[in-house]
Amino acid sequence: MTNKLLKTVEGVYTVWFDNEISGYNVPDFHEWSEEERKERLTYYNVVPVLKISDELYNYIENGMNEIPQKLLDDVKDKAKVVKNYKLDSEKYLFIVTNGKRALIVDTLETNKPKRKGRLFPRMEHFVHDVIEDSEVDAYEFDNSKQHKHLYDPKYMIGLTRKERQKKEVLYFALNDCEYEENKDLHKIKYYYGEFNYKGLSNLKNDTYDEVLHRLREEVKVGWNENHDNLAKALIADDEFLAENYYVLD
Repeated sequence: MTNKLLKTVEGVYTVWFDNEISGYNVPDFHEWSEEERKERLTYYNVVPVLKISDELYNYIENGMNEIPQKLLDDVKDKAKVVKNYKLDSEKYLFIVTNGKRALIVDTLETNKPKRKGRLFPRMEHFVHDVIEDSEVDAYEFDNSKQHKHLYDPKYMIGLTRKERQKKEVLYFALNDCEYEENKDLHKIKYYYGEFNYKGLSNLKNDTYDEVLHRLREEVKVGWNENHDNLAKALIADDEFLAENYYVLD
C-alpha cells in the first residue's frame, strides 16, 4: 500500500478508553455515559482509514500488542486536529476496520494501541462505505504475541456494558480459585451450587479442580441471576473485587 492511496474520513468524534486490552471494555456509542460524553468526547478533523484482515483487527482490538511498523509508517502524521487555531498532525492515530467492525486507535507515539475508541454509528457506516471496494491492506505481524485472555472475548457479545464488567470480575474471582493454597472441595461445591444447584448431584466423585473446571465452562455463556449469585459468593471475602463489583450496581 502507498500513502497516496490511503483513505481518510473527516469530522470524527470518539470517546477514548485508555490501556484497555479487551475490546469489550471499549464500549459502543450507545453505551457511553453522560459524563464520558461531556468530559471525554474528542473531535478530529481528518483520520486515516485502513481495511485490515480479521486476524489483525482482533490482534489490535483485543490486546496491547505491537502494531506492525509498516502500518504505523502508512498512517504517520495523516490524522489532523485543530489545536490553538492551527491544524496539527497526530503521529499514529487511525481507524481500522475489517469491514464488519471499526476501531479508532491512538498509540500516543508508541507502537501499541494505548487508546481505543468507537465511532458514532453514522461515521462507522461511512467508514465501511469508504473502504467497501478496497483490498485488504496486508501487514505482517507475530500472532504468537497475541494477548492471552482468561476467556474468549466472544462470550461477552450480546451483554450490556454493566454485564460485561461484572462478568470480568467474576472471571478474576474464578481465576483466583485456581491458586488457592487450601483447595477445599466443600467450598468449591458450595460455589458451584450458587450457580447450578441442580447440577450438584453430578459432582459426587469430582475433585476440586474438576468442579472448578465445570464451573468455569458453565459460566461462559450469557449473564443472569445465577452468574450474579456466584460472583457475590466468590467476592465475599475479597475486598478489592467486591469494591469493583458493587460499584457497578
